[in-house]
Amino acid sequence: MPRMLVAYGMESTYVQTTVDYLKALKTTIGYDVEFIHVTQDARMGIDFDGFDILFQNYCARFAVEGCVGDSYRDALRRFRGLKVISLQDEYEATNRVKSALKEFDFDVVLTCVPESSREYVYPKAEFPNTTFLSVLTGYVPEKFITSVPEAKPLADRPIYLGYRARELSPLYGRLGFEKAEIGRRMKDICDAKGIATDIAVGEGGRFNGEAWLEFVGNCRAMLGTESGSNVFDFDGALAATYRSIVRASGGRSPTYDEFRPYIAERESHIEMGQISPRVFECAIMRTPMVLFRGAYSGCIEADVHYIPLEKDFSNVDRVLERVQDIRELEKVSASAHADLVASGKFGYREFGRMLKGVFDQRLSAKSSQEPALSVRDEAHIPGAECPTAWPQSWHKFKTQQLRSRGIVSFEDALRLSNIYSRAMKADLRAAQRYLNILFHLEGARANEEAKIAAAEFEQLVIRAEAAESVRRLSSLTADRGNRTSQQESGDWIGEYANIYSAFKSTLEDTLKKWDNAIQREFQYLGFWKRPLKAMYIRFSLLRVKVTGSKLEFAKRQLRKSSFFRRFVTLSVNVFGRR
Repeated sequence: MPRMLVAYGMESTYVQTTVDYLKALKTTIGYDVEFIHVTQDARMGIDFDGFDILFQNYCARFAVEGCVGDSYRDALRRFRGLKVISLQDEYEATNRVKSALKEFDFDVVLTCVPESSREYVYPKAEFPNTTFLSVLTGYVPEKFITSVPEAKPLADRPIYLGYRARELSPLYGRLGFEKAEIGRRMKDICDAKGIATDIAVGEGGRFNGEAWLEFVGNCRAMLGTESGSNVFDFDGALAATYRSIVRASGGRSPTYDEFRPYIAERESHIEMGQISPRVFECAIMRTPMVLFRGAYSGCIEADVHYIPLEKDFSNVDRVLERVQDIRELEKVSASAHADLVASGKFGYREFGRMLKGVFDQRLSAKSSQEPALSVRDEAHIPGAECPTAWPQSWHKFKTQQLRSRGIVSFEDALRLSNIYSRAMKADLRAAQRYLNILFHLEGARANEEAKIAAAEFEQLVIRAEAAESVRRLSSLTADRGNRTSQQESGDWIGEYANIYSAFKSTLEDTLKKWDNAIQREFQYLGFWKRPLKAMYIRFSLLRVKVTGSKLEFAKRQLRKSSFFRRFVTLSVNVFGRR
């Protein structure tokens, strides 16, 4: 049986789709597969000659300078077996990636570039002996094909429309702009119509791991766009132009419209609109999708697998009407599940079968051209990276980072976790105050937002409890005198720290959203009738932000006006949050 070593980066395994991709390489191809961490200056503890295939995952990126270190590069350069690499985000530093493909003589390249456009990016004359395979960015995990997760009825889902997206640089062009634009515009439209949503554009509202699927399963419908970018910055010239514009404007980033003249011609050369793993995740959870009309790698069809939204929002009223029709939503989600999930056509099992056919063929050709590999005993280098049976979690990577900062012993880890624990309790108290205010607001929209906020608060509590359970278990084990070598070195603190980071990120985004909701209702409470006092209160609360006791100061200022007495709690939480 061929042996395959998969090179990856532990810091990327907080993304569930990356974990699914890595694990599928072991469970679907039928080879003897092991994994090794190669990023963040990792030192290789073995020589690779004991393996037949080296598979470099897309999270170990040549496009990012310094992502893969010299130790891995040296081992890769010496390796004489079959070299395979999967690529994503190929529009970034494209020439640097192409140079690496040539330098390390990769035999097989898994690319997201459509076959019809491959010559534009990877001319055959430059890669005469390389096999390029056009693949998707992700597939459906086998567990969701054989064991369908229980889906909440659409009518019982508290979130009318859900969405999460990052704010991408205009360097990504139209497709990158659309990711944020669909969220921003739809949120504004729904807010104006009094429709409760859970839409966030930015880093703060991201979910990690299974929490994302849980969020998807609580949405009556999910927004989405095509993935990828049509702007290939081959030599980095566009990025240099972008940086010069930012410097010239005093640090302000140009908008997409402002930067469009620099990328318009380049953007017309290729069409990279791809289907995202998010589409598969929605199909898994039977969550209907509202997507910008597009190609989506030819995998889905408008009005069959998703409700199409025109990019100029000309049909947005009709789309919102369709989202209220539960029977139509059920029909669309059933079609998406049947064709994308239940059929198995887009599953990792089918992906692995395709890879095995290509790898077997290339291994046979390679063995007839070169002498057999010298399989020798693996002399491990102490303190360096060695193969593992499965990809290691990002918790372990976090533990390694904390060790480098002096968190080494169990006692060190416990002290750090105590700090995190106190911070979480204070944050939950602040969130509880916000929640109480939301429930005191009046109006149908406010009531709906309060119900959603209650569910969000429960998720914050669950995340805090998950972190505390890790701490309690570790402390209990230590108290019983049963510390393992891992616990003595504080390995559990990585998991705790990552859960805390996820909690903090969710908390900040949630409180920001609640704050906006409260202030939106706040404007209807009559402050405009008393402008001078309103200005005085707002000025006083601004001073609160730079005082050491701003909460008590705010209460004193607010109590000076009987007109605003009934808004004391509301105002303190809106403007005077610690």
